[in-house]
Amino acid sequence: MPGRLLIGYDVEFDSDDLPPDLGAPDSTARFLEAAAEVHSQTNTPATMFVTGQTLERNADAFRAAATAHPFDFQQHTYSHRSIKALWGIPDDAEIPSWCTEGMSLDEIRSEVSRTRRLLKDVLGVDCIGLTAPAGCHLGLYDRADIRRVLYDEGIRFVRTWGRDHKGRFYLAPGACQAKIPPFWYPQAGHGDLLEFPIHGNDYNVRKEMGWDDAAGYLAWTQRQVDDAAERDIVWSYAIHDHSAIRGDPEMSLVREMIEHALERGVAVLDYHEAYAIRQTERGEADG
Repeated sequence: MPGRLLIGYDVEFDSDDLPPDLGAPDSTARFLEAAAEVHSQTNTPATMFVTGQTLERNADAFRAAATAHPFDFQQHTYSHRSIKALWGIPDDAEIPSWCTEGMSLDEIRSEVSRTRRLLKDVLGVDCIGLTAPAGCHLGLYDRADIRRVLYDEGIRFVRTWGRDHKGRFYLAPGACQAKIPPFWYPQAGHGDLLEFPIHGNDYNVRKEMGWDDAAGYLAWTQRQVDDAAERDIVWSYAIHDHSAIRGDPEMSLVREMIEHALERGVAVLDYHEAYAIRQTERGEADG
């Protein structure tokens, strides 16, 4: 199979921990309608990683999207607070210029449990996947205690590994560099908790390139698809509800990225399906 494209939408706009100026009051509803149209017309799957607050405040729009297209719905915590400490270290410095404290274990358990119940109540979904707000340095490799909490709450795959040691997101706009493949966490008895490292964040890529440079952004996404095809690897890409429709209400940039992947023979998967494939491969290897 010549490469895999995993599309994970962070559906988060109506979360208390995000600034309201990222979009308009109806941004999430407009995104859900556009995403359902794009994926229905291209006949491709995608995962919606949803914050509990966004789901609560847009329940009817989520139900409509779930009816229009069989999306994979997973979670993004309840309020979009960080699960680990975040920091930023300037290129010319050795210590952080800013730092954000992560949630306590009890807070993580409460947020994950609450969102898991909401997904079940609103959409009838049994949640087994989580993406970490803002991404983390080293993912959860250094936090067996957080892995244990997530595992106890039914989480079986995560998308948390997304920043380098200076707190920067992986994959600068000009890059097509090494992409860390999905891996199983081996410690603390959680060898069946799968990590999908993040290989790009549309909000930060577009912000760095300039929001008006649609052609440059599309070319960047197509280079990542080509890299996945040529090296037969996974490209795990985070797209946000508020940024996917910014200046592009019909999500034509996402549509063209998907169409390019299909033309190259790259398999477009959601994260739940990719997790099931890795489980099967692992079982065959162990057998």
